[in-house]
Amino acid sequence: LRERKDQIKYLAVASLAYGLAIGSRPTLVFGAILLWVPVARAWFGPGGSSMKQIALLVVAAVAPVTLVVSGLLLYNYVRFDNPFEFGWHYQLTNFQNHGARQFSWSYVWYNFRFYFFQPMHWTGQYPFVNPVEIIPRPARYYGTGAGYGGILTDYPIVWLALAAPLAWRGKPAGETSDLRWFALAILLLFLTSATTLCFFFASGSGYESDFLPALMVLAGIGIFGVEQVLAGSPVWRIAARCGWSLLLFFSLVVTALSSIEAHAVTRYFNGDFLLSEGRPVEAAAQFRGALAIWPEYAGAWCGLGSVLLKQGQIDEAIVNYQKAIEFDPSLPEAVNNLGYCYFQKGQIDDAVVQYQNVLKIQPDYAQARNNLANCYLRLNRTDDAIVQYQKAVELDPGSATYQCGLGNAFLQKGRLVDAIAQYQKALEIQPDFAAAHNYLAYCLFRQGQMADAISQYRQAIELDPKSAVFHSDLANALLQKGDADASIAEYQKALALQPKSADTCKRLGDAFFQKGELNDAIAQYQKALELDPDLPEALNNLGYCFLQSGRVDDAITLFEKLAKLKPDFAPAYNSLGDAWRRKGMASQAVTAFERAIELQPHFISAEKNLAWVLATWPDASIRNGTRAETLATEANQLSGGRDPEVLRTLAAAYAETGHFAEALATAQKALGLAQSDKDLTDKLKAEIRLYQNHAPCRDN
Repeated sequence: LRERKDQIKYLAVASLAYGLAIGSRPTLVFGAILLWVPVARAWFGPGGSSMKQIALLVVAAVAPVTLVVSGLLLYNYVRFDNPFEFGWHYQLTNFQNHGARQFSWSYVWYNFRFYFFQPMHWTGQYPFVNPVEIIPRPARYYGTGAGYGGILTDYPIVWLALAAPLAWRGKPAGETSDLRWFALAILLLFLTSATTLCFFFASGSGYESDFLPALMVLAGIGIFGVEQVLAGSPVWRIAARCGWSLLLFFSLVVTALSSIEAHAVTRYFNGDFLLSEGRPVEAAAQFRGALAIWPEYAGAWCGLGSVLLKQGQIDEAIVNYQKAIEFDPSLPEAVNNLGYCYFQKGQIDDAVVQYQNVLKIQPDYAQARNNLANCYLRLNRTDDAIVQYQKAVELDPGSATYQCGLGNAFLQKGRLVDAIAQYQKALEIQPDFAAAHNYLAYCLFRQGQMADAISQYRQAIELDPKSAVFHSDLANALLQKGDADASIAEYQKALALQPKSADTCKRLGDAFFQKGELNDAIAQYQKALELDPDLPEALNNLGYCFLQSGRVDDAITLFEKLAKLKPDFAPAYNSLGDAWRRKGMASQAVTAFERAIELQPHFISAEKNLAWVLATWPDASIRNGTRAETLATEANQLSGGRDPEVLRTLAAAYAETGHFAEALATAQKALGLAQSDKDLTDKLKAEIRLYQNHAPCRDN
């Protein structure tokens, strides 16, 4: 800017360029003060510039940068409704959206240490340098404090910036005026940029590009000053050259070695982004590229493991996670993901060990606590699971997943009210959380709130219509409500999504059976058994359909097969007893019913069936009225006194023991409850006439 005619033009271009730089680095905004240096030089420097010249310089310095910055602020306002929002809170990664203050005095000392005094950690493994994390971090600080900061320790050549004044020492002010003003401009850029970043809630080596180049320029001026001062002392000049050459060499070595890791880390982050975008093949190429640069880079091994895990290659993923841990045992993500692999393989105890290791490394790792809780829940260590879920929620109260996990633990514990509260919290955080709607529906279903449960199931399906589980769960609720047609429709939707689900086929058979369509029910049970030949409920229900269809021998064959397959499955013996009764073989029926009750005490259906045989069988050697009355009384208590079949059996037991008044009253109560069942009401009316005539009931 020596020629006055060029000063205004060059300053305007510089102001425009600096305004554009602010567009990419808003933290440079205060550095715009350097544009006033030429104005100050014209005002205070030699030459006596006119007021017109100074005014034009002010316009050249201020107008372009102001125009650009104003445009940026207007753009921010139009796009974000805030002129000072530069998109930080809208990044796709979403990892900055935690509500922290972006600028605060609480970050200054931490950032100052990171940028200027954090030392490099030297290792014996390639690339021989590792960043060291500064802990503890300030509250709600985004940056990890891990990176290549410490410019005064890792790039010692910058200390020569202190020697910059030597460049004009002992010389007339006029001869060094331009150099002084230039050094002042560079110093202002360095100070404003570094100070701004010290207030910022994140740190990183990349931010050093805002101020490190300016400091390097000052260091270059300092070297020039040292050379100039020692020009008359050849020995000292050589010594000084050796000194600053060593500092420069050390700085270059650190730069080269750290750039190796930085290049590998860049590849890693590219791979991580591609993986999050659902492009695993390209992600794997990036991770392998990082390993080609730095074979012992634990993060890249971990990333490659995540690619393999996403592709379903769990064993190969385990190998890569183990490799990552070998190179960096303190990498929590690798240990956590290794635990997840073991969990997916069903090796729950091994997964627990890994998650516990994660928490030794990083106790505030909320995801690891959630994962550990999942393991405890699988192991039926419900109380331990609740503790870990609660800690995860405490660490990250904004996670709907952790709230839902805690609800699952309460549900498994039988604490329905607490479970409902957690699912509702999860839905407050994430209203479109389909699984939470489904879990909440199940709890409401368990509480008998059928309408609310069905509503929640429908919301879950609306959010995730391709979930066979959701359709099946809704069908269960509809069937329980008595809406067999709607239930059948939902089961069929579930089967369309998951055609090889034996359980859904069985449940669809149940719906057809409840509707009275035995042939369709039999077809579904047979399909279920084709998919899972050992499904006990399907065998049992198919046999019962055979009973209803008069195929007693086929039913007995199935029930005997089921009893051999599942010797401790009480319903098999209950059904077998019913089949023997219908075949007229009372002693075998009694034996089967007794076995069912032995396996499952307070089994209402088995107690009712055994009581009926003991009270009504034509052969007196089989009957036992006292035992029948005891069994029927207990079954009636267990069913709440509202089951007409149980009441009918109790009435028959009363009649067998000669208590005809009680038999008559009980049968009449059963008749009042059975109005919708014509077959049962006809039987009860005939039996009531017997009791009125003081005659017992006999099974025909």
